[in-house]
Amino acid sequence: MRDLGHPVMFGIVRPGPPAYLFSTNFLIKSRQRQRDMVRGKVPPTVEDCRICKRRRLLRNSHVIPRGVYRRVQRDEKFSVNIVQRKAILSQAQLKAPLFCSDCEQRLSKRGEDYFLSNCLQRDGSFPLFFRAEICSPSLKAIRPQAGYWKADTLGADYEKIVYFGASIFYRTWAAKTKLPNHQISIEFEPTAGEALRAYLNEECQDIPNVALNVSLIPPVIGSPRDFRYAYSLPQEIKTHTLGSSVRFYTSECLGFAFTLVSSDDPGMISAMQTNCLLHNPDHPIFISSEMLRATVNRQINWVRNSQPTAHLRAYNETHRN
Repeated sequence: MRDLGHPVMFGIVRPGPPAYLFSTNFLIKSRQRQRDMVRGKVPPTVEDCRICKRRRLLRNSHVIPRGVYRRVQRDEKFSVNIVQRKAILSQAQLKAPLFCSDCEQRLSKRGEDYFLSNCLQRDGSFPLFFRAEICSPSLKAIRPQAGYWKADTLGADYEKIVYFGASIFYRTWAAKTKLPNHQISIEFEPTAGEALRAYLNEECQDIPNVALNVSLIPPVIGSPRDFRYAYSLPQEIKTHTLGSSVRFYTSECLGFAFTLVSSDDPGMISAMQTNCLLHNPDHPIFISSEMLRATVNRQINWVRNSQPTAHLRAYNETHRN
């Protein structure tokens, strides 16, 4: 089970406010810094871009894509942020000076725009899952209550889903040193981090020593709350049985579950890549009842084990139906 102190973003107020990753002190400093930048008191950040490595004027990049906030929040103006077991009401978005304008545009065009048009939407629609339901006879069973579709069966652009998935892991890792007040615990081996960077910079069409598995999360039948309106900041899962040469990382985002596996052991990573959206010739997109149960149980535990602030309790009371 995940450490409940890990930052996560998802909806717990009415249909949509989420949970994510800010400490109150940092929010105050961040807002003041943004005001100072507008007034010319803080010089722009000129450093090496974390993707192209060129010395450029850096954008105040979203660690969590802006479109994810909009969809998770739905019709609300606030997010409910769970960090270190505290549930905090916030309007802020997690940003850091990471990427230049050219790389920001590449992130959008190569993956983010496509993902955001096919994930769970604010109105409750889920375009890729809808196509998956239509194509249910084409689901390839791999065990009871688990299987996968070939990406082309769903009309899915697997390369753009891979690019988006790789970007959310990489941008979180890149932001770690920029946001020391946050609970960002993800750490990559140097080879894995560099492989992700090179892939995002279009220096190669492969990600060596890495496998990225993608699953769709179905709705919970009969539940008054859609638990798929969620974003969990990528983190490493350190408890597993495959040995120290294998590292697992997970993130959940608007009806998708991403698992990234890295290893310098050629035999081990070859085995892991058999389920990889990029490396497997079928480009599989998975679905399983186990993934659904795990997702719902994690989110229930996050909510139950968090302590709402007085501000959040007052907000919930005001908006109670």
